[in-house]
Amino acid sequence: MNGFIGQVVNNTPRTIWNKKLPFSSWFGRHLFSPKGSHSFSTCIGALPVCFRSVALVSAIVDGSVGKCRWTSSFIISHRYHYFNGWKLAKYFYIVAFASAMLVVIVLWWRRRFLVKKLIVRKRPSVIDIGPAIANFYDARSYLWETLWGEHMHHGYYGETGKEKKDRIRAQEDMIEELWKFAELDDVLSTGPVVRILDVGCGIGGAARYLAKKDPSIHVTGITLSRAQVERGNVLTKAQKLEEQVELVVADAHHIPFPDNSFDIVWSLESGEHMADKYLFLSELYRVLKPNGKFAMLVWCHRKCPPPLSDEERVILYSIYEAYRLPYICSLEELSNVTWKVGMTRLKEADWSASAFPFWIQVLQTAFSMEAVAELRKADWDTIRSVFAIRHMLQALHRKLLVLGALSGMKRLSV
Repeated sequence: MNGFIGQVVNNTPRTIWNKKLPFSSWFGRHLFSPKGSHSFSTCIGALPVCFRSVALVSAIVDGSVGKCRWTSSFIISHRYHYFNGWKLAKYFYIVAFASAMLVVIVLWWRRRFLVKKLIVRKRPSVIDIGPAIANFYDARSYLWETLWGEHMHHGYYGETGKEKKDRIRAQEDMIEELWKFAELDDVLSTGPVVRILDVGCGIGGAARYLAKKDPSIHVTGITLSRAQVERGNVLTKAQKLEEQVELVVADAHHIPFPDNSFDIVWSLESGEHMADKYLFLSELYRVLKPNGKFAMLVWCHRKCPPPLSDEERVILYSIYEAYRLPYICSLEELSNVTWKVGMTRLKEADWSASAFPFWIQVLQTAFSMEAVAELRKADWDTIRSVFAIRHMLQALHRKLLVLGALSGMKRLSV
């Protein structure tokens, strides 16, 4: 039987077998573009097989295979004219077109149904998310340190993201760029001691880097994760910076320090974890000294309008679920809230392109022997958060995510 099928395939007229369907390019442009779902891409890849199967069955049913004689292992054909010209060609096109349209309609309906289902299932909750964030970093900080290093934030690869550098150097350059962006050198001359509050300090990588900039700098870092504080204190002691760096467990919604305590408030990619943006920024304003400055790097979504589509919301909710984010807003909205709490001289910038190569390097690190060894000890939820990197890349490629830089100064009076 294999010989028969091979003979039919090999002797099918090439003008029909390899005919480019008139609607195939339209499907490729509009339904199966990279912006489409994986289901559509899989479907279009399978369509040629379906078409060829239809051609083979049509030839057999229509009786155009010709007279054949059976042997014990194969069939030898006496005729090689397997298609009855235009009649069979029309039959093939009608069946193929109808089959393709049916598949498209079914997949379109299924996709719309799944999008709405995912939106409902992944709608984020902002109720009591603090413990969830703390547990998340307690369980995963060892893995993030393996993948990211002691600086648990993105790297800076130049204004266009084209500069070539290693991951650690890029992360340190991101700290330097934010320092220059917020013009924080001016604060160093204001007194003998410059106090910095690092909100969402992780294991203290940025806090220790800032402390090394000048002996007058004293950094207090806060995080919800007790495991991060314990690990950070070990690294701080190893680098002999105990006199300049202090890490404590605290909630940024209720900062345990008095008013007007810090010359600089610093936040690297922690604002997206805050369930109440207004309360969070109000606390930063409260603990900042008059004329004190703040600098923030935060993940936001694109500017609206136009409003976020259902597909964009599904991508964002997948990121929320993987990284324990209550929600994110646009950079413009966050800037407006910052102004409302009392900050002035606001500056904002989009550094998404500058940070994009960092995710590629993180993916490369994820396949290192050290990272694989750590992943083997991790639970499924941790492994899933690593694979969620694809959602970040997808959102950045679509320009749905924005890495925003924001800076300002506390007003003397409101």
